[in-house]
Amino acid sequence: MSINTKPVSSHHNGLPFKIAMAAVFLIFVAVGVVLIANKTRKEKDTGIAVSTQEGKKGMRPSPTPTLIPYPVKGRIHMKETNGLTRVPMGKTAAIAVFATSENQDIVGFDLVVSYDAAAFDFVKVVSKLDTFKAYAYQRKGYVSISTAKSLQDTTKTVFSNTRLALVIFEPKKKGTYTFSLDPVGNETTKFADSKANMSYPSVGKLTLEIY
Repeated sequence: MSINTKPVSSHHNGLPFKIAMAAVFLIFVAVGVVLIANKTRKEKDTGIAVSTQEGKKGMRPSPTPTLIPYPVKGRIHMKETNGLTRVPMGKTAAIAVFATSENQDIVGFDLVVSYDAAAFDFVKVVSKLDTFKAYAYQRKGYVSISTAKSLQDTTKTVFSNTRLALVIFEPKKKGTYTFSLDPVGNETTKFADSKANMSYPSVGKLTLEIY
């Protein structure tokens, strides 16, 4: 009695393997689509930020060129701490930062202080609010300052022409120079209130002569 030894078709053996390979291929395609979509979205967001900063031809640029449309509220401006507009070489330029928050209860704020790095060295920032700590990060052509209120202080903090901080620079050469609080890239001067809402204050500039 003979036994049928007819081989099983290799087509049937390879079918599960082909299905598995097709599934892997589809997974790679899906991952690729997600990555490309994320990259495109980021490039689009960056383009929005850049175009907002530059403004359209014949139109005034937005005062808040960032990716997040926070409301504009309050004001922050600067003065030389002694009320001077002329500072001699050999003396530090101590810039006082003042703010009005329009009844917002502030628990933190960021400052972006731009300056001519060829004419000044950033020295330090000093918080003038007892319950706020200030942290400075020196960048190219500006200093980014972040502050936060102590969690132990539960009293309401509303700024009304309040002196927030001193930003101290060391002059390196004579001339007339301007300091600003304008946004740089995605870093902005802004308030954070007790309800975790952000807002952009209007900002001023300061011009000093070093002689």
